[in-house]
Amino acid sequence: MIRSWRRVAEALLPELVQGKRTRTLSEFFFDLVLAVRAAGPESDLFLRANAFAAYSLHPDRHRSVRRTLITDYVRHLAADPNLRLALAAYFLNDAHRLSPALQPVLPSEELALWEAALAAAGPPRAQWSRADLEAIAAHASAHEPRVQASLVVGCYHCVDVLSPARITEWIPSLQAGVPRTALCPQCGIDAILPDDVPGAALTKPLLAAMEAYWFGDLGTTAV
Repeated sequence: MIRSWRRVAEALLPELVQGKRTRTLSEFFFDLVLAVRAAGPESDLFLRANAFAAYSLHPDRHRSVRRTLITDYVRHLAADPNLRLALAAYFLNDAHRLSPALQPVLPSEELALWEAALAAAGPPRAQWSRADLEAIAAHASAHEPRVQASLVVGCYHCVDVLSPARITEWIPSLQAGVPRTALCPQCGIDAILPDDVPGAALTKPLLAAMEAYWFGDLGTTAV
């Protein structure tokens, strides 16, 4: 059973194992961290790497040295803001939920954000009509109270999810009594969605579809 991790790695992550010299598990995880950082949270490698981590941490399989290595793997990835929320979302999903072993590794505020957001979101959608995307965009303006009350907000120009506490700039309304519109702290665009848009959970697929439709950088395949 000492080499069982390698058999699983060959099945899930062949590009990191095949043709390589015999390595220790710690060396493998070092290369895995570098590969996942380069590939990003939307990649297939991100999902396969986390599946390997989940397998290795299973209470029927892991040894103490494995727990340490996988904890370090998650800690290193969680240091990257682009990966932190995706890691929290992955390990909070019922299909991938582990023992509480990894939860202390991720910042508690990230877990709290995703616990609430995922509970309210329901299953993600993969496609939206043009009418859907136009209706959703109507929620990206005159929304200051809703943004401030949100657990998370999404920018469909950055295609990113972030905390509303980061928003410091607002577009004032020309009409009395109409709320201000948020500007994204990352890109400066008024493309912020609150987390209460009906039927529109703030997932990366939704934000990518909105980006494709309104900004055109991703083509028309998202819609």
